[in-house]
Amino acid sequence: MTLLTDPTPYRHTLIVGGTGMLAGAALQMARRSWRLTMIARTARSLQHFANRLDADHRPPTLVRANYNDVARFAAVVDEIVAAHGVPTLVVAWFHGDGAALRLAQQLAAGGTSCDFYHLLGSASANPATPLDTQRRPFDQWPALRYHQIVLGFIIESGRSRWLTNEEISAGTLYALHHQRSRHIIGTVEPWSARP
Repeated sequence: MTLLTDPTPYRHTLIVGGTGMLAGAALQMARRSWRLTMIARTARSLQHFANRLDADHRPPTLVRANYNDVARFAAVVDEIVAAHGVPTLVVAWFHGDGAALRLAQQLAAGGTSCDFYHLLGSASANPATPLDTQRRPFDQWPALRYHQIVLGFIIESGRSRWLTNEEISAGTLYALHHQRSRHIIGTVEPWSARP
Protein backbone atom coordinates (compact mmCIF):
# COMPACT_ATOMS: atom_id res chain seq x y z
CA MET A 1 0.00 0.00 0.00
CA THR A 2 1.20 3.52 -0.79
CA LEU A 3 2.25 5.35 2.35
CA LEU A 4 1.72 9.02 3.00
CA THR A 5 5.22 10.47 2.86
CA ASP A 6 4.53 14.19 3.33
CA PRO A 7 6.07 15.02 6.74
CA THR A 8 3.49 17.72 7.53
CA PRO A 9 0.81 16.22 9.78
CA TYR A 10 -2.88 16.96 9.48
CA ARG A 11 -4.11 19.11 12.36
CA HIS A 12 -7.50 17.44 12.66
CA THR A 13 -8.78 14.61 10.48
CA LEU A 14 -12.42 13.54 10.39
CA ILE A 15 -13.18 10.19 8.77
CA VAL A 16 -16.74 9.05 8.15
CA GLY A 17 -17.26 5.42 7.15
CA GLY A 18 -13.60 4.46 7.35
CA THR A 19 -13.67 1.29 9.43
CA GLY A 20 -14.40 -1.13 6.59
CA MET A 21 -12.96 -0.92 3.08
CA LEU A 22 -11.07 2.27 4.00
CA ALA A 23 -9.52 0.94 7.21
CA GLY A 24 -6.02 0.64 5.71
CA ALA A 25 -6.07 4.27 4.56
CA ALA A 26 -7.63 5.39 7.85
CA LEU A 27 -4.78 3.80 9.80
CA GLN A 28 -2.26 5.73 7.70
CA MET A 29 -4.19 8.97 8.19
CA ALA A 30 -4.33 8.31 11.94
CA ARG A 31 -0.54 8.12 12.04
CA ARG A 32 -0.30 11.49 10.27
CA SER A 33 -2.93 13.37 12.26
CA TRP A 34 -2.49 15.38 15.43
CA ARG A 35 -6.13 14.63 16.13
CA LEU A 36 -8.29 11.97 14.53
CA THR A 37 -12.05 11.73 14.81
CA MET A 38 -13.71 8.62 13.41
CA ILE A 39 -17.47 8.35 12.93
CA ALA A 40 -18.96 4.92 12.26
CA ARG A 41 -22.30 3.23 12.72
CA THR A 42 -21.29 0.55 15.22
CA ALA A 43 -19.26 0.51 18.42
CA ARG A 44 -17.78 -2.83 17.35
CA SER A 45 -16.27 -1.44 14.12
CA LEU A 46 -14.87 1.57 16.00
CA GLN A 47 -13.28 -0.68 18.62
CA HIS A 48 -11.82 -2.95 15.94
CA PHE A 49 -10.25 0.11 14.29
CA ALA A 50 -8.87 1.38 17.62
CA ASN A 51 -7.34 -2.04 18.33
CA ARG A 52 -5.33 -1.81 15.10
CA LEU A 53 -3.68 1.51 16.00
CA ASP A 54 -0.08 1.60 17.19
CA ALA A 55 0.31 1.64 20.98
CA ASP A 56 2.11 5.01 20.90
CA HIS A 57 -0.55 6.70 18.76
CA ARG A 58 -2.62 9.52 20.20
CA PRO A 59 -6.01 8.10 21.16
CA PRO A 60 -8.60 8.92 18.50
CA THR A 61 -12.03 10.30 19.20
CA LEU A 62 -14.42 7.49 18.27
CA VAL A 63 -18.05 8.46 17.69
CA ARG A 64 -20.93 6.12 16.98
CA ALA A 65 -23.50 7.79 14.74
CA ASN A 66 -25.53 6.82 11.71
CA TYR A 67 -25.64 9.51 9.01
CA ASN A 68 -29.11 8.30 8.03
CA ASP A 69 -30.34 9.80 11.32
CA VAL A 70 -29.93 13.35 10.02
CA ALA A 71 -30.62 15.24 13.26
CA ARG A 72 -28.36 13.03 15.40
CA PHE A 73 -25.55 13.07 12.85
CA ALA A 74 -25.68 16.87 12.57
CA ALA A 75 -25.62 17.17 16.37
CA VAL A 76 -22.57 14.88 16.54
CA VAL A 77 -20.73 17.00 13.96
CA ASP A 78 -21.61 20.17 15.90
CA GLU A 79 -20.16 18.58 19.07
CA ILE A 80 -16.96 17.61 17.25
CA VAL A 81 -16.50 21.12 15.82
CA ALA A 82 -17.24 22.73 19.19
CA ALA A 83 -14.67 20.51 20.93
CA HIS A 84 -11.90 20.41 18.33
CA GLY A 85 -12.62 22.99 15.63
CA VAL A 86 -13.41 22.39 11.96
CA PRO A 87 -11.35 19.46 10.65
CA THR A 88 -8.60 20.39 8.20
CA LEU A 89 -9.11 17.07 6.41
CA VAL A 90 -12.34 15.14 5.89
CA VAL A 91 -12.52 11.75 4.20
CA ALA A 92 -16.13 10.63 3.84
CA TRP A 93 -17.76 7.52 2.40
CA PHE A 94 -21.54 7.75 2.27
CA HIS A 95 -24.12 5.74 0.40
CA GLY A 96 -25.76 8.64 -1.42
CA ASP A 97 -24.85 12.31 -1.76
CA GLY A 98 -27.41 13.86 0.57
CA ALA A 99 -25.50 13.19 3.81
CA ALA A 100 -22.21 14.28 2.23
CA LEU A 101 -23.73 17.58 1.10
CA ARG A 102 -25.22 18.21 4.56
CA LEU A 103 -21.83 17.53 6.19
CA ALA A 104 -20.02 19.80 3.73
CA GLN A 105 -22.51 22.61 4.33
CA GLN A 106 -22.23 22.21 8.08
CA LEU A 107 -18.41 22.34 8.02
CA ALA A 108 -18.27 25.22 5.53
CA ALA A 109 -20.61 27.37 7.62
CA GLY A 110 -17.78 28.56 9.84
CA GLY A 111 -15.63 29.67 6.90
CA THR A 112 -12.58 27.68 8.06
CA SER A 113 -10.53 26.06 5.29
CA CYS A 114 -11.13 22.33 4.90
CA ASP A 115 -10.15 19.63 2.37
CA PHE A 116 -13.19 17.41 1.83
CA TYR A 117 -12.48 14.09 0.08
CA HIS A 118 -15.74 12.45 -0.93
CA LEU A 119 -15.63 8.78 -1.92
CA LEU A 120 -18.17 7.91 -4.60
CA GLY A 121 -19.33 4.51 -5.78
CA SER A 122 -18.82 3.47 -9.38
CA ALA A 123 -22.39 4.43 -10.27
CA SER A 124 -21.36 8.08 -9.86
CA ALA A 125 -19.35 7.78 -13.07
CA ASN A 126 -22.44 6.97 -15.13
CA PRO A 127 -22.10 9.11 -18.29
CA ALA A 128 -25.74 10.15 -17.84
CA THR A 129 -24.81 12.15 -14.70
CA PRO A 130 -21.40 13.81 -15.23
CA LEU A 131 -19.10 14.13 -12.23
CA ASP A 132 -18.81 17.89 -12.86
CA THR A 133 -22.55 18.22 -12.36
CA GLN A 134 -22.39 16.18 -9.15
CA ARG A 135 -19.66 18.38 -7.67
CA ARG A 136 -21.35 21.70 -8.43
CA PRO A 137 -23.33 21.91 -5.14
CA PHE A 138 -20.09 21.37 -3.15
CA ASP A 139 -18.22 24.11 -5.00
CA GLN A 140 -20.46 26.88 -3.63
CA TRP A 141 -18.41 27.25 -0.42
CA PRO A 142 -15.01 28.93 -0.94
CA ALA A 143 -13.49 27.54 2.29
CA LEU A 144 -14.33 23.95 1.31
CA ARG A 145 -11.88 22.37 -1.13
CA TYR A 146 -13.95 19.53 -2.54
CA HIS A 147 -12.29 16.41 -3.97
CA GLN A 148 -13.95 13.41 -5.63
CA ILE A 149 -12.57 9.89 -5.30
CA VAL A 150 -14.46 7.52 -7.59
CA LEU A 151 -14.38 3.79 -6.89
CA GLY A 152 -14.17 2.15 -10.28
CA PHE A 153 -13.31 -1.39 -11.30
CA ILE A 154 -10.40 -3.37 -12.70
CA ILE A 155 -10.25 -5.13 -16.07
CA GLU A 156 -7.91 -8.12 -16.07
CA SER A 157 -7.53 -10.62 -18.89
CA GLY A 158 -10.71 -9.38 -20.51
CA ARG A 159 -12.79 -9.72 -17.33
CA SER A 160 -13.96 -7.03 -14.90
CA ARG A 161 -13.87 -7.13 -11.13
CA TRP A 162 -14.57 -4.71 -8.30
CA LEU A 163 -11.73 -3.09 -6.37
CA THR A 164 -10.24 -4.79 -3.32
CA ASN A 165 -10.15 -2.98 0.03
CA GLU A 166 -6.37 -2.61 -0.34
CA GLU A 167 -6.76 -1.01 -3.79
CA ILE A 168 -9.38 1.38 -2.42
CA SER A 169 -7.14 2.40 0.48
CA ALA A 170 -4.08 2.79 -1.75
CA GLY A 171 -6.03 4.89 -4.27
CA THR A 172 -7.44 7.09 -1.52
CA LEU A 173 -3.97 7.70 -0.07
CA TYR A 174 -2.71 8.54 -3.57
CA ALA A 175 -5.50 11.11 -4.03
CA LEU A 176 -4.69 12.70 -0.66
CA HIS A 177 -0.95 12.76 -1.22
CA HIS A 178 -1.33 14.38 -4.65
CA GLN A 179 -4.28 16.55 -3.59
CA ARG A 180 -6.26 15.39 -6.61
CA SER A 181 -9.43 17.31 -7.32
CA ARG A 182 -10.79 14.14 -8.93
CA HIS A 183 -9.25 10.71 -8.77
CA ILE A 184 -10.66 7.52 -10.25
CA ILE A 185 -9.39 4.33 -8.61
CA GLY A 186 -9.21 1.72 -11.33
CA THR A 187 -11.30 2.64 -14.36
CA VAL A 188 -14.90 3.47 -15.20
CA GLU A 189 -14.55 2.95 -18.95
CA PRO A 190 -15.99 1.41 -20.87
CA TRP A 191 -19.10 1.87 -18.75
CA SER A 192 -20.57 -1.30 -20.24
CA ALA A 193 -17.69 -3.35 -18.71
CA ARG A 194 -18.74 -2.79 -15.09
CA PRO A 195 -18.88 -6.15 -13.26
